[in-house]
Amino acid sequence: MADQEIMVALVRALRMEFEKNLRKDAGDHYSAAMMSHGLTILERAMEPERLDTALPLNKKGFQSADKLARAIRTRQLTEKQMSSLRELLEAHVKAKLSVSNPDILKDEPVSSDR
Repeated sequence: MADQEIMVALVRALRMEFEKNLRKDAGDHYSAAMMSHGLTILERAMEPERLDTALPLNKKGFQSADKLARAIRTRQLTEKQMSSLRELLEAHVKAKLSVSNPDILKDEPVSSDR
C-alpha cells in the first residue's frame, strides 16, 4: 500500500470512528458537525484523483492560484491567458468545490453567467 493510500485509509477510519462512537455523545452540536465535515473534506482531499486541485492552473502555465492572482494584479497575463481566464477560474473553482462541497456542483452549474 502506498503512503497516500495509507493516509486516506487512516483518515477514513478516524471519520468512521468519530461518526460511530463520538458524534452520538456530542449530539447535533455545531462543533460535532464541523468536525465531521472537516474529516470528510480531508478524506476527499487526499483521494488520488483529487489531490491536484491546481491541475487546471498548471495546464495554463500557473503553478498555483497565488501565482495566477499575482499575474492578474500585476497585469502580466498574456492576451491568450486573458481570453481563457473565465474558463480557467471556473475549472479551478470546480476542482476546489469537488473537495470541499461537491453537493453544490450537483445543484447548479458554477458559472458567473447570471
